[in-house]
Amino acid sequence: MTRTDGAAVSSSARLAAHARCAGRLLALVLLCVPLRAQAGGEDAQHFAEKGAEAFKAAQYWEAAVAFEKAAQLEPGNPKNLRYAGRAWQEVGHLRKALVLLEAYLKIEPDAALKASAEEKIAPLRNLTPQQHVDALTAALVKYPQARMESEAAKAYEELGDEAAFKKAAELWEVAKVRASSDSERMVAENGSARVAQRLLGADRRECA
Repeated sequence: MTRTDGAAVSSSARLAAHARCAGRLLALVLLCVPLRAQAGGEDAQHFAEKGAEAFKAAQYWEAAVAFEKAAQLEPGNPKNLRYAGRAWQEVGHLRKALVLLEAYLKIEPDAALKASAEEKIAPLRNLTPQQHVDALTAALVKYPQARMESEAAKAYEELGDEAAFKKAAELWEVAKVRASSDSERMVAENGSARVAQRLLGADRRECA
């Protein structure tokens, strides 16, 4: 096996592990929310309708957020998972879309609907790290309100070359500034430190 082949296998393994962990996290979140629960007097139907309106207006980030909320409030309804996944796919957060769509397939009882969803999911399962980076980079420009700098930084890190690490460092700095909570800020600080260490190691190898 060549070095390139080995890197590809390693990258694929990381992507698979990421998807498995994200899937488990999604399941835990949905299971912890009571069926037909209400938030601030607004139920799942309200958020589903809000998501549908946003999707029709090509406001995909707003649609994704609304459908995810509907899915949390009504985890037994597969439609909300499917529409949330499709909305995130349009936004460009393709891994998140994959997690939601895979979760949808697990609870959708209609074989015809599952088959039609498979057409949307198939390309996501074969997503390369570069495709993931390209989609998130475009999403950052189109949907700045989504604050996806952390996701984009992680995607750049997976590319593994020095130029990608430098871009990741820039994104982690932005993520620190835009963090809306202490936990988000800590994730950004840890990411920034991790990338700085990698870049320092690269500099030392060049000077050796």
